[in-house]
Amino acid sequence: MKFFKKMPIKTLTAVFFIFFCNFKIYPALIIFFSLFMPAVSNCSEISGHIRSFDFDNYEINILNFNGKIERIKVKNYLKSAVIAETPAAGAENYKLTAVLIRTLAYSEYMKNADYKITLKTGGTVYPENMPRHYNSNFLLCSKTHCVSFKKCDNADKLKSAEAAVAETENKILTSGAVPVEIFFSANCGGYSHTPSELYGANFSYPYYQASGPNRCPCQTVGRREWTSHISKKFLEKFSGVEIGSCETFQNPYQIIINGKININYDKLMHLIENSNYNRIKSPNFKTTIAKYSGSLIFYGTGIGHGIGLCQKGADILEKNGLNYTQILEFYYPGCEITKIENTRR
Repeated sequence: MKFFKKMPIKTLTAVFFIFFCNFKIYPALIIFFSLFMPAVSNCSEISGHIRSFDFDNYEINILNFNGKIERIKVKNYLKSAVIAETPAAGAENYKLTAVLIRTLAYSEYMKNADYKITLKTGGTVYPENMPRHYNSNFLLCSKTHCVSFKKCDNADKLKSAEAAVAETENKILTSGAVPVEIFFSANCGGYSHTPSELYGANFSYPYYQASGPNRCPCQTVGRREWTSHISKKFLEKFSGVEIGSCETFQNPYQIIINGKININYDKLMHLIENSNYNRIKSPNFKTTIAKYSGSLIFYGTGIGHGIGLCQKGADILEKNGLNYTQILEFYYPGCEITKIENTRR
């Protein structure tokens, strides 16, 4: 039996196929697969369940801030990403950030694997199951599109981040034993959005709060307000028409030019991020056209899309005595922290 357990799966399959074809040993088929296959398999997924997969020690490709692809172990990536995302946070926020970023990385890893299999078999990949960088040879980028990632030389911060990653080793956020689709932002401004509101009906998940005023503590402490000026000519070139009016509309979130041309929030964000203009910092904005400067003025509150966890609010909750599991439950009600080996797809 030890001899069979040490054999590669492909070799075992070939050996059994020869026996099956030449000797018609049907009982052996049942015995072989029931006794040997689970014991010899080193695959990360068996019948939809993840087994013995040490994701923190797995290597992934990251597109760093310099535009270069960097191969790095997940646990080392998490240390730097946690510091970049929450530079002034406390220990509990370091832990919850490690859980959230690990969940995102693991989910993208699984989506990429499924995407490649689906392409080979000629199946259909639905928008909500598409990897973020499906045609690239890296898993995540270092922009706001994915997760901020910069190497840190501060010994104290690295020690704290390392402790947070180690304490939450291989733990992710799940709903029904399936990885949560992760969204979080810097400051929600006391107003929640849903993925479907900003990105379309396909991105609908039960664990995200309904749109509208929320109970996040950042609405009374640390509320952020901002103003951004975008050239009217810049948006006219993009929309192809002269702009006479500009309004905002929700579900899904978009701006409406001249009462008929729609630009959704995601496209607008990418357009402005790739320009020299100040970013539109959140979906919570109203617009007006300046009479003399020839620009559109965006007035808003909050920093980021306002979906899921609010980093400012989480910081306040930690200072009020909540630990990382309680804070995650506050922003992702009904979800659980689960070891990767106990999840399924």
